[in-house]
Amino acid sequence: LLINPLTNCSIVLSKWYKFPSKFKPQGMGMYLIASNTYLSGTDLREAKNLTSDRVKKARNWEEAIYDNDFSKKLGLPNESEVKP
Repeated sequence: LLINPLTNCSIVLSKWYKFPSKFKPQGMGMYLIASNTYLSGTDLREAKNLTSDRVKKARNWEEAIYDNDFSKKLGLPNESEVKP
């Protein structure tokens, strides 16, 4: 699953998909959410079509930033419950 926070667009690609050689998803602000992807500090509050199962396959998913509704689905405290 690739997320582009600028357009709120998410794309599910097969593991065999190859981008054109000059296209760089990271240069477009896109995030890959898959097994062994590090999400620590990634702001996913505006991301669409996320599923808790897919997010939990990534590493450090607990340290990413989610909106309150999705945090609840993941079993994480929401922003108002986190003490500085």
